[in-house]
Amino acid sequence: NADFIYTDVWYGLYDNEATGDSYMDVFYPTYQVTMDMMNYANPNSKFLHCLPASRCEEVTNEVIDHPTRSLCWKQAENRKHSIRAILAYLCPQTQENAVIANAAKSRMNAILAKHN
Repeated sequence: NADFIYTDVWYGLYDNEATGDSYMDVFYPTYQVTMDMMNYANPNSKFLHCLPASRCEEVTNEVIDHPTRSLCWKQAENRKHSIRAILAYLCPQTQENAVIANAAKSRMNAILAKHN
């Protein structure tokens, strides 16, 4: 049993297995996250995905929109903040926002130093 279900589907992986109409025959149901799969993993499991997701292909609407078991929207929001930090670090700054940008740059450097 798993506490988290994470999916990333790379369509290129299936190119040698099928093409055209038979493509989805290979894909379903093996690679689709359904509520049955979530319950089999663990009745309290959480769905993670970095988005964008292919609704009704790699994950059902019931799973991705679940109010307590889907964390993909929070996960995607975290990516937004990471991207903003990178932009603050890399983009030129004006004097008006230099204090804010320098603080963001300092925080980013501290985080990167922990992971190097």
